[in-house]
Amino acid sequence: NNRNNAKLFKVANFKPENLFLHETDDGRKSSLIVNSRDPTKQDDPSDTTLDLTSYQLHDIESVELPPNLTELDLTANRLSSLDPRIGHLSNLKKLSLRQNLVEDTAVDPISHWEALSGLEELVLRDNKLMKVPDVSIFRRLLVFDISFNEINSLNGMSKVSDTLKELYVSKNEMTKME
Repeated sequence: NNRNNAKLFKVANFKPENLFLHETDDGRKSSLIVNSRDPTKQDDPSDTTLDLTSYQLHDIESVELPPNLTELDLTANRLSSLDPRIGHLSNLKKLSLRQNLVEDTAVDPISHWEALSGLEELVLRDNKLMKVPDVSIFRRLLVFDISFNEINSLNGMSKVSDTLKELYVSKNEMTKME
């Protein structure tokens, strides 16, 4: 029975009336559709946050990613690759991939994700990165966290947007500043 195998996801700042479970025509896969907003914020009412923290997910294929998604938190999962659908979320402002199994080759495609050029916060903390990812596409980046990785050089940091306000690089494998 598929209902016994259903996974539950935590969605931040939602009201029950804004959470929908969508089943495909074949009835085998379900997708989570979220339209949520923090009522304390005076932001755009279309702001949507999806928090999939600590579900030990290996992928997010069965998760519906609303096109108006503004925050996606995939912290503390088992992700080793990035779902290419993330690259089409043109309203995304915050993306957290903290505490996953992400390696350099998995984040290489983000340098071509034009739709995400408005991203303001990118958290790649505590993964398996060995180099600074190319984030030059993110022209409004304010927060960039690559701490707790295996990075041995800050080569590539010159490509980071001049809008950057917070940079986290601690606990890497750097022995000298270049």
